Amino acid sequence: MIAEIGLTAESLVELAHAPGFSSTTLWETLLGSLWSHGSVLLTSSEEMARIERLLHTGDLSVEQKQQLSTILTTLQKDGRLDIRPGAMTDAEDIQTLHQVLPLVAVLPKEAFQTTFPNNQSGTEALDSQTNASVAAAVRQSPLLTGFRRIVQAQNFPAGTPRECIWNQLFLPLAQEFPRVSICDRYLLGEMIYRDARGVSAEWSTPEHLGWLLTNLDQVSPPNTHVALYTQIVDPSKDLDGPHDADDIVDLIDRQWTVRSGGRIEAIEIYAVQWRSRTHPHNRHLRFGHSLGFKLDEGLDRLADETVTFDAGFSYSYVWRPSQMAKLRADEELIRQTANLSTTEWNPRDGNG
Repeated sequence: MIAEIGLTAESLVELAHAPGFSSTTLWETLLGSLWSHGSVLLTSSEEMARIERLLHTGDLSVEQKQQLSTILTTLQKDGRLDIRPGAMTDAEDIQTLHQVLPLVAVLPKEAFQTTFPNNQSGTEALDSQTNASVAAAVRQSPLLTGFRRIVQAQNFPAGTPRECIWNQLFLPLAQEFPRVSICDRYLLGEMIYRDARGVSAEWSTPEHLGWLLTNLDQVSPPNTHVALYTQIVDPSKDLDGPHDADDIVDLIDRQWTVRSGGRIEAIEIYAVQWRSRTHPHNRHLRFGHSLGFKLDEGLDRLADETVTFDAGFSYSYVWRPSQMAKLRADEELIRQTANLSTTEWNPRDGNG
């Protein structure tokens, strides 16, 4: 759901001056692709300086300058802008530039036509993880077209292996962002059920939370923080708990098998006695500050190795700033609750 998009100042100027009435639409389409699926890649600090100069010259309109400045600032804050020495002059250079994330290299029109003289579409698949494109055709690149199919589907049917869902939805974002927030009232339900019945985490297939933590621990950037927003119970009504954040840490410690060399540095717990009129109904996963998923039905649909619910596993991809603001606001509702119980746990030293 995220790809590196290699940009140059030349390709941006070329798009801004597209002939006729198409320039505004094409410009906004490129920016939309960056917001929704892009991590900007520049091949030198000089290229970054050239793009920054566009914000102070007459090559772009006032509105285009404002839009470009906003998106570059936002993506940089969220770790979605990287400078990596290299080149995008031909197919071999582009494939050499590719690392972990898929790559769409945006070439000026003349350079693209020279490199791919028989191409009439403006976008070329070099391999399954590397595309080249002119700025006007980025959205039609095979990689981003594949992302849109997943976004539009909004459901994996019953019988889908959860590893397939991990690979298509969560893995690309997990590799990119060192902070993950999970907001789900019923996040601990299956773990509590198994713990009460003495099911060993070491010898059983992990339920959804343990499974997700294990996957994050394997591929996330080093020193990743995972924040869990979930519910605790009133001890006067339920003696079994968990009754506070420390109880949740103890539960996860018993039910999640921590491996050596993992990437999760800390698990933050934000737990409340949930109130339907106060706290959010919808569940979500948020990666970094700018991408995530709404999960109306919850992560427990992934408690088994395959999706067993007849309705499947549903999701909505969230990338627009207003949508992300709502997810952060839902988390803030929990953090501002009077009976909030919170702690931070390093799973490798056992300290809360």
